[in-house]
Amino acid sequence: MQLADATQILFSSSVTLRNVKEHKFLKSNNADGLVTATGLHPLISYSDSESSQQFIIINSQNKDYKGLVTFGSAISLTTPNGGYLSFNANREVKIEKSESAANNKLVKWTIFSANNPGIKRPVTCYDDIVLKTPFGELIVDASGVVSANGQGSCQESTWKIMRANVPFIPDWVYTRPNLNHNDLVLNRSPYTEVSSKGLSFRRRTFPEEGKNLENFPIAGQEQLLLEDLLFSLHSIEGTYIKRKQEENDDSKVFTFAVEPYLDKPTCDESLLYLISKILPLCAYHDQVSTFLNIHSNYAFGLVSHALCEAISSLLKEYSLKITQIDAEYIKGDMTIQKLWFYLQPCLRTMESLTKFVNEAENLKGGAMLNEIYRCMTSASDPQNKRLFSFLMEKSSVPYLEMLSTWIHYGEIDDPYEEFLIKEQKEHSKENLNRDFNDNYWDKRFEFRESQVPLFLQKLTGKVLFTGKYLNVIRECGKTVECPYADELDPKKNPKLLSNIGNHRDFIEPIEHAYEWASQRLLSLILEEEQLISRLKSIKHYFFLDLGDFFVHFMDSAEDELAKHIRMVSREKLESLLDLSLRTSSANFDKFKEDVTCELQSYTLLEQLYAMHNICGNLKPNTEASPIFTVAQSFKGLEAFVLDYKVRWPLTLIISHKALMKYQLIFRHLFFCKWVERQLCSTWLLHQSTKELDVQGAFSASYCLRQRMLHFVKNYVYYMEVEVLEEKWHSFSEKLKTATTIDEIMNFHTVFLDECLKECLLMDYELFMVLNKTIWSCAYFAEMVQKYIDSAKVEDPLFSQVIGSDLSRPKSTYSEKRSAKIKEESSVTGKVLAKKRYNLMIEEYSKRFDEFLKQFLQIIHKSRSRSEVHLINLVIRLDYNGFYSQKLLEEK
Repeated sequence: MQLADATQILFSSSVTLRNVKEHKFLKSNNADGLVTATGLHPLISYSDSESSQQFIIINSQNKDYKGLVTFGSAISLTTPNGGYLSFNANREVKIEKSESAANNKLVKWTIFSANNPGIKRPVTCYDDIVLKTPFGELIVDASGVVSANGQGSCQESTWKIMRANVPFIPDWVYTRPNLNHNDLVLNRSPYTEVSSKGLSFRRRTFPEEGKNLENFPIAGQEQLLLEDLLFSLHSIEGTYIKRKQEENDDSKVFTFAVEPYLDKPTCDESLLYLISKILPLCAYHDQVSTFLNIHSNYAFGLVSHALCEAISSLLKEYSLKITQIDAEYIKGDMTIQKLWFYLQPCLRTMESLTKFVNEAENLKGGAMLNEIYRCMTSASDPQNKRLFSFLMEKSSVPYLEMLSTWIHYGEIDDPYEEFLIKEQKEHSKENLNRDFNDNYWDKRFEFRESQVPLFLQKLTGKVLFTGKYLNVIRECGKTVECPYADELDPKKNPKLLSNIGNHRDFIEPIEHAYEWASQRLLSLILEEEQLISRLKSIKHYFFLDLGDFFVHFMDSAEDELAKHIRMVSREKLESLLDLSLRTSSANFDKFKEDVTCELQSYTLLEQLYAMHNICGNLKPNTEASPIFTVAQSFKGLEAFVLDYKVRWPLTLIISHKALMKYQLIFRHLFFCKWVERQLCSTWLLHQSTKELDVQGAFSASYCLRQRMLHFVKNYVYYMEVEVLEEKWHSFSEKLKTATTIDEIMNFHTVFLDECLKECLLMDYELFMVLNKTIWSCAYFAEMVQKYIDSAKVEDPLFSQVIGSDLSRPKSTYSEKRSAKIKEESSVTGKVLAKKRYNLMIEEYSKRFDEFLKQFLQIIHKSRSRSEVHLINLVIRLDYNGFYSQKLLEEK
């Protein structure tokens, strides 16, 4: 199956438009949005970033469609910086930068052929086109001003569309019919229309009336046919031997015939028999010459150009032979029999060459090399094998240069899109810090499947990664000087070309380049950028393994975090965070300046829901109620999260997606430790009530607080020690064995995913129950705080006694203290009785037990076997079988 013609325009490709009348290119000014027809071709213009002659042609109905552009299509033209070529009711044309421009009807243009408006074929390079709008056609005036008020096709509204990365070719190359075989090309090439103006002409000569070959003697016929043959062997029609067009399936084939203008040739049959053996050679030369003329076009790429040069060298030898035969003919020593004898070697070569060019029509780059390679391997004749080996050797030189530039310098020098790797510049490294789902590493460089040579098929992976590694180094501003750059140089390693189809000869050069690039990038990442130290720094803060840092920060920021999110000052939090960093053991971290804080506009539960929804991890019946919480309804504690400044190239490993996973773990761990801190504060409050004469009223509260504290402490211990610390140790050991940046990225991704999974953040159903359980502990601690605060008795006289001279008798202090305790006991008893404290405790206890049992029940029913890591957590939470016994009793 043949590929699309290399001259055809594809959607999402970069094009430029040249006006037929003014011979200037359409130019956009990004600063003020003006559009004029005063530009030069993009490859020769020296325009700055404020202007551009390049436009990206996209399908107005489906912006992701990348098929062929056809006449009659609705298109949009965008600039490299995202602006749209638009028009308005006043017929003004400008660049629209609005984000809504993509859905605006005023950016949709309809493309028609200027010569045949009704035609629906694919658009090709150098076609004369007209861009129509509801108000008129895109037209330019003498001063270069562009508008959309053209009425009726004219030269001012006619444009030539061409690829922006292909050099400009003058029109006369295509409009002069007898130049360089163009009389045939115009008839057979898909990119030139035969219009009513008659762009295509073929030389036609006719014999004098009554002078057919039958009127000449046999010797005269032979001389006349010999003369015509010598012309026809160079694809020039003679007097009696002319081209004849034949229908072959869906294509038109030109052959040479004797007296095709007659119903039947009139020459001698013996001469006709000999000539019929030679005439195919004329057709072969004709087809090969046509192939050369078409594939020498810029759009077919460097491999085709090299192939055409190699075939041209063979045709020179062929022409030399015909010239020598012509010299014999002039001397009178040539006969048709001799001619047949001399041409037999050429016939076999030209026949093989013709079969090849028919198969290779419209191919380029790696696909062209594959076709040559297939012909070379399938050839049984040694002569044909040498022929295609020669073509392979010459054609592969540009491809090897592109390959060498990629694997030795990390650059893609591929102006005609024929290399096996393509670069997608819309995926930039800056997106790694912004986009959760950014796939820069996977999408920036991809395979162009149709251009992968067969002799590199087993090495494509290493070819891709080698160039990607070096490209990262170049993006860091480093100079790439590969010591193995000469191994793919045909001049310094001639055996590559002598046996180009053997992939074994490429293994060693590619392996050397791959290993060097991998080690060079590893050295940059691990040593110069200090990746491991960076990861340790992130671990200190996001996994809260520096206990004094957390305590210092909470002591100073707890009151601020307790406010509603709209009342929290981010600047104050940053100041308190910086103070905590400098007054704790974190002060010794040299990367502490990169730690910042943020206040998210959504809760942890909402963030988890969104992440699971994006990743497709949610079940159809998953509860969706926590989404879209009103911002004022939660406190700063729930919105607080640490952030970390990461720079290129470390963003490859610590991307926005990876950092978000760290933040998920931090938010969950931070909240759990805060709840643990609140329960510990509750314990202190309970201690202050032990001397009161109300122990019976608080006994149930003591038990519930202890059970909650046991749950939270064991869960935090499980996360910090049995999950995060253990996974970090395993991750650190794996980093020591990494040999490529891809292994490090994979190890890091697996590490974070396992941490999220074993901290129960990846199981949304289980986490919902866990979250309710922890929140019940937080609500309980808050309720106890309120009850005990409401029962406190403030006695100024007692405070004065404590602060007075210590020489006073102890009896005074004891009496006052006893009186205060008695009064507090009385007040506390009344408050607890009035507010039904015990009923509230029973309700919290019932709710906590219900959530915890539900939590353990989910684990026992569906996850105890598949999620082995949960066994340790269950054993810690239900160490004495208390909850298991309750579950059995309920059953």
